[in-house]
Amino acid sequence: MKTVDLIASGYEWECPECEYLNDEIEVTEKVTCPGCGNEYETNPPEHAIK
Repeated sequence: MKTVDLIASGYEWECPECEYLNDEIEVTEKVTCPGCGNEYETNPPEHAIK
Protein backbone atom coordinates (compact mmCIF):
# COMPACT_ATOMS: atom_id res chain seq x y z
CA MET A 1 0.00 0.00 0.00
CA LYS A 2 1.24 3.51 -0.81
CA THR A 3 1.74 6.04 1.96
CA VAL A 4 0.90 9.73 2.34
CA ASP A 5 2.25 12.44 4.64
CA LEU A 6 -0.12 13.91 7.23
CA ILE A 7 0.39 17.60 8.01
CA ALA A 8 -0.99 19.14 11.20
CA SER A 9 -2.93 22.25 10.27
CA GLY A 10 -3.48 23.87 13.65
CA TYR A 11 -4.33 23.66 17.32
CA GLU A 12 -7.52 24.45 19.23
CA TRP A 13 -7.96 25.58 22.81
CA GLU A 14 -10.92 26.81 24.83
CA CYS A 15 -10.55 29.91 26.97
CA PRO A 16 -11.21 28.99 30.63
CA GLU A 17 -12.60 32.48 31.29
CA CYS A 18 -15.05 33.13 28.41
CA GLU A 19 -15.15 29.65 26.77
CA TYR A 20 -14.22 31.10 23.36
CA LEU A 21 -12.90 28.38 21.04
CA ASN A 22 -9.55 29.56 19.67
CA ASP A 23 -7.52 28.32 16.69
CA GLU A 24 -3.72 28.62 16.52
CA ILE A 25 -1.48 27.78 13.55
CA GLU A 26 1.58 27.06 15.68
CA VAL A 27 2.54 26.15 19.25
CA THR A 28 3.70 29.15 21.29
CA GLU A 29 4.62 29.57 24.97
CA LYS A 30 1.71 31.98 25.56
CA VAL A 31 -1.63 32.62 23.86
CA THR A 32 -4.08 35.52 24.07
CA CYS A 33 -7.83 35.00 23.78
CA PRO A 34 -9.40 37.40 21.25
CA GLY A 35 -12.74 36.96 23.02
CA CYS A 36 -11.73 38.43 26.40
CA GLY A 37 -8.07 39.45 26.03
CA ASN A 38 -6.74 37.15 28.76
CA GLU A 39 -3.27 35.66 28.28
CA TYR A 40 -2.36 32.08 29.19
CA GLU A 41 0.75 29.92 29.23
CA THR A 42 0.41 26.77 27.14
CA ASN A 43 0.93 23.11 27.99
CA PRO A 44 2.63 20.75 25.50
CA PRO A 45 0.23 19.94 22.63
CA GLU A 46 -1.79 16.73 22.65
CA HIS A 47 -2.19 14.82 19.39
CA ALA A 48 -5.29 12.73 18.73
CA ILE A 49 -4.31 9.41 17.17
CA LYS A 50 -6.78 6.66 16.32
